[in-house]
Amino acid sequence: MSLEGIIDSDRYELVELVGRETWGKVYRTRDRFLDKEVAIKLIDPTERARQQMARWDLTLKDAIMKEAEELMACSNVVPRKYDEDKNGQGFIVMPFYKTFFNEVLDSVIKRKEGEGSGQPGEFLPETLFSSGLHIEEIIQYTRDVAKGIAEVNNALGRAHCDIKPDNIAIGPDGRLLLNDLGTATYLSIAAGDDSVRDNRGCLYTRSPLMFKKGYDPTKKEDAFSLASLMFKMFTGKYIFEDEINEALAKGGEDAVREYMLEMTYSGPYLNQRFSERAQDKVKNSEVPKEFQEFLLNSLNGHYWAIPSISGLQTHV
Repeated sequence: MSLEGIIDSDRYELVELVGRETWGKVYRTRDRFLDKEVAIKLIDPTERARQQMARWDLTLKDAIMKEAEELMACSNVVPRKYDEDKNGQGFIVMPFYKTFFNEVLDSVIKRKEGEGSGQPGEFLPETLFSSGLHIEEIIQYTRDVAKGIAEVNNALGRAHCDIKPDNIAIGPDGRLLLNDLGTATYLSIAAGDDSVRDNRGCLYTRSPLMFKKGYDPTKKEDAFSLASLMFKMFTGKYIFEDEINEALAKGGEDAVREYMLEMTYSGPYLNQRFSERAQDKVKNSEVPKEFQEFLLNSLNGHYWAIPSISGLQTHV
């Protein structure tokens, strides 16, 4: 498929379509001025996204600027900037990352099988958790994600709400960087759209409260997502992965929603059933005791117990 004519720019040459989501398309792109690869995201909303735009009286410029807010100084968020072509068509320019955290999690499990992965021979098999990760890696990865969450919360004043491995890029220095600042997430979830998104990883890292119709997410939902992801870094599974899979097999996404809503009150609170299930999961897992309190606090959204989301990293 020819990419000519999609943008009219002397600087940027689209090379390959690498991703399609609700709100736009991402292209691997050559920056002629810097002679390097970058990624360009063009806002190209699907019909569902256009319906949301009409509901909230948003223009394409509104949609793209939601995600284009610059975070160039952040250490654990993918940097991005807004640019336009000769015709005034706006787009987002980002570094082009070749590796994402989901690929890391998929590959390190081979260490447990003696096949090695990533940095073969660095860790003895007996020092690895079921995920294939070593404790030092888990600590560093958790710190990176926690810092990224704090940067999004503090710099943009909103929750990310879509923390999952395929939204986390791996930088050249090995740092984790949060991506997808939420044009889709911000406009659909925060606007009260109650549809369950197709991405399975989103189901695994979503707080039960985010299954409520019209629920407006806050920082505590990012804390839950971080904890569910950290649980996977230890055990190889998200906190309620088995239960979600069982519900999907029995009744699809409606059954998942029903299961998750069982753990909420009528208001914006998790109930005792959630606390009991989460505690049972964590206490009976291979997660070291030193990390269990942090996990349970985060799963319960107790971000107020520490100075901020960035304070989560002090627990690891």
